Amino acid sequence: MPTSDAINEREAMLREKIKKFLRCDAFKKYPLGTNNDSAVQYDIVNTHFVAESITDNPDDWKLAFANICSYVKPGGKLVMAAMKHSNAWKNGEQKFPATYITEHDLVERLIENGFRYEDIIMETFPADQEDYKEVIFCCGIKNL
Repeated sequence: MPTSDAINEREAMLREKIKKFLRCDAFKKYPLGTNNDSAVQYDIVNTHFVAESITDNPDDWKLAFANICSYVKPGGKLVMAAMKHSNAWKNGEQKFPATYITEHDLVERLIENGFRYEDIIMETFPADQEDYKEVIFCCGIKNL
């Protein structure tokens, strides 16, 4: 069980290392907007429950996923989590749409967006949720 001191130490370390959080619209070609340098790419892009949880349309999911991937620089990593086999998800009493995806779908999209098959690591774990029973955790490295 972590102690308060250990939690505070981890928080301080994260605050020192994480430089900024950015909001985006994954449906736009430049999700960070036109005020940002559209060519900027990052060593690590961390996205959890985004592309599959903002639409139930597979084509829109592919677009959002590609837009997110465009921010990973060559040799950089995409770290993500996604709901598996979900058509919706719930927050309180409100339901939101979701795209039904599998591990195979993620691998296809990663390769399509320039990630190396041999550098994709993926694990699926149970989730105790009403609308989805598993979560896919994934990390991929983009081609140089």
